[in-house]
Amino acid sequence: MDLIYHKIIQPQEKKDSKPPCLILLHGRGADENDLIGLSDYLDKRFLILSLRAPFKWEFGIGYTWFDMQSDFSPEKNDLKHSLKLLNEFLSQVSKLYDVDSSRIFIFGFSMGAMIGNLFSTIYPEKVFANISHSGYLPAVSDFQYKKIPNKPVFVAHGIYDPIVPIALGRETEKVLKELEANVTYKEYPIEHHICEESIGDISKWITDLLDKQ
Repeated sequence: MDLIYHKIIQPQEKKDSKPPCLILLHGRGADENDLIGLSDYLDKRFLILSLRAPFKWEFGIGYTWFDMQSDFSPEKNDLKHSLKLLNEFLSQVSKLYDVDSSRIFIFGFSMGAMIGNLFSTIYPEKVFANISHSGYLPAVSDFQYKKIPNKPVFVAHGIYDPIVPIALGRETEKVLKELEANVTYKEYPIEHHICEESIGDISKWITDLLDKQ
């Protein structure tokens, strides 16, 4: 089985025999190097895996998880392929890296957040917690969201985002709460990027979750 190409950062602190795992999902036009620098700000107990999207982006040198339609909806065949690859990857990750399969976090930015949001509502048993930054939960007729009672989800969005409008972030919060997720939603006075304040809030949220386990 060919798994998604990825980069690895080993845990800097080992407090358990099996470390928690953080999956990083980059945005459109980026690659596995784009978010890996966030490891400097996040809990050192994680084994971090930064994944590369499977499709070359036709307008640049990076990669994409799917083609985007004019109505902001994903191209369904691309989306199905990416979700299938991510599902296969997470099914193997605890065997490949001996991580704690009950403590798998997903952190997605932009299109990576769209994939993370969809995956955690379609395969909630594979994900302990989900972080969505500057993305949204797309409505796709071929997929049925599942209730995710008490699933920890952090949604961060820039008020002035010109790429993914803040209305989509607010709608994502609403839908996730309807699915019974335990949602932490925060807005920031930024455009389409991760800022010091947002990564600080996310880092604290993650560490608090790990400390409670």
